[in-house]
Amino acid sequence: MEDAITKLTQLLTVDPALGIELEDRFRDAARELEVRSVQVPPGHWGSARRQLEQTDAGLLVVDGWVAREVVFGRRVTCDLAGPGDVLQSPVGLEDSLLSASVEWSAVTPVSLAILDDARLERWPEVQRQLRARVAARSVRLALERAIVALPAIDARILSFFSHMAAYWGTVGTEGIVIRPPLSHARLAQLVGSRRPTITSALGRLQAADTLSRRADGSWVLRPGQAPAPPAVRDRSGLAEVRPPVIALPPAGAASASRFEALAERLSTLETRRRGHLDQEADRRQQLEHLTVRVTSMRQGALDMQRAAQTMREDTARTASTRPPRADRQ
Repeated sequence: MEDAITKLTQLLTVDPALGIELEDRFRDAARELEVRSVQVPPGHWGSARRQLEQTDAGLLVVDGWVAREVVFGRRVTCDLAGPGDVLQSPVGLEDSLLSASVEWSAVTPVSLAILDDARLERWPEVQRQLRARVAARSVRLALERAIVALPAIDARILSFFSHMAAYWGTVGTEGIVIRPPLSHARLAQLVGSRRPTITSALGRLQAADTLSRRADGSWVLRPGQAPAPPAVRDRSGLAEVRPPVIALPPAGAASASRFEALAERLSTLETRRRGHLDQEADRRQQLEHLTVRVTSMRQGALDMQRAAQTMREDTARTASTRPPRADRQ
């Protein structure tokens, strides 16, 4: 299956949160900000790589998840990008004294919007939101580096999934569902470990009913208190350091309010967008009615002109056939 560049689509239709600052200008921006998109099948990158290299604004992940792998020697680290993230071509890697490479691949079927600087220049509010997305992703990656530094693998895995839940988690009756389907090997790259170690740790967490994997590849992080990981000695050997215990809130608790607030905010934007679309549809219908009326009036005027012309011709014809007044006398 090859990547496919699809037809133009409205940027604010696929990601209405980008227009949160626009208010009354949302409809105009939605109509003007049309972008191309590329569909990438799992395991591929293909034309998305070329598009990423050719655009300065980057690519917006509309749906699906993308893995960025940094290959250094025989080690591979990884980070994820998901819906709402902005991907940009790596800059400065060629200046490093170390030999490393960056590879991208689609973890799931991915839909990417190709951002266009020329179109975005007229909408600085949208540009600010995109820059904020880039900055937020950099902070997220910095926190992931701190998570990888945790010495205990169980705490590392739980911290990572709690971190993921804040962005891509859905609170449900069974726990917090984290949608990205991650294999043990991929998870090992994400948390800086090896697959056998990850498999053993996941077995312990599943036995404790803290974390489990669903049939579709997504993960469920269950509320409650995770078992305390064993203490480890620091490098000086003088003190014991116990990794932090991740206490997960129950479903519906205050920590879930972030998801609810975001969902409510997006729902408000979606309602506003639909309202704008309905208004636009009404205006188009009114314009069509006016067009029909104007066309009918123009046709009526043309008919009247033809009738008047016919009358003038008939009058002229009658006058030319009428005998002179002297002859009639």
